[in-house]
Amino acid sequence: MANEQHIEWLLEGVEAWNRRREREDFVPNLAGANLYKIYQETGKLDSNRKMPLSGIDLSTWPDPTNPNPGSADLTGVYLYNANLRWAKLSNTKLCQARLWETDLTDAFLFQADLSGANLSFSVLSGANLTGAHLNGAALCDAILTKANLTGAILACAELREADLSEAILTGANLSSAILSKANLSGTNLIEANLSNADFSEADLSNANLTKATVAGADFVSTKLIGTNISHSQIWKAKLWKAKAV
Repeated sequence: MANEQHIEWLLEGVEAWNRRREREDFVPNLAGANLYKIYQETGKLDSNRKMPLSGIDLSTWPDPTNPNPGSADLTGVYLYNANLRWAKLSNTKLCQARLWETDLTDAFLFQADLSGANLSFSVLSGANLTGAHLNGAALCDAILTKANLTGAILACAELREADLSEAILTGANLSSAILSKANLSGTNLIEANLSNADFSEADLSNANLTKATVAGADFVSTKLIGTNISHSQIWKAKLWKAKAV
């Protein structure tokens, strides 16, 4: 349950919130709060009907004086249609969060927990999601161009028609993920786990799958033009109607 005091501080604006975080030792707790409704009812939405949270610091970093500081808790929070460009959300609990149509361009989500979160139609271009947990997350039609998802966990995530062009997914776990009709052109998938993932009708042109595990993956009607699959484990992969030339 959200800390009501933290919601009041948030409504004071990003600048005031960030200054408070610098001078006071508290871990943000906004769990379960319908922040969109709160911002709407208090007249705090911007001219585009978005929550003005660009550059907000909702991260948690290790503290040498406190070995167990806890993580900022935004579990189940409603942040849809928010402006979170350049927001700091590293090590933050965002599991089951409602983040659809949210702008997370260049946001910092290092090791954030987004398990089961809904990020459909959101923009995460250039975002740092290194080591993030996105297992079971919904990212349909999301824009992740040039996002860094090194070592991220996206098992069973839904990425239908998402744009992951030129994204970095080195060592990521995409096992059983659904990426049908997704754009993965030029994407770095070196040593990624793609076993049983659905890439049907996706575009993997010029993607790098070197040493990736693609056992049982579905590449039916997939564009594989210029795709590097050297040293990949591809047994039982479905390649019917795949376009390699």
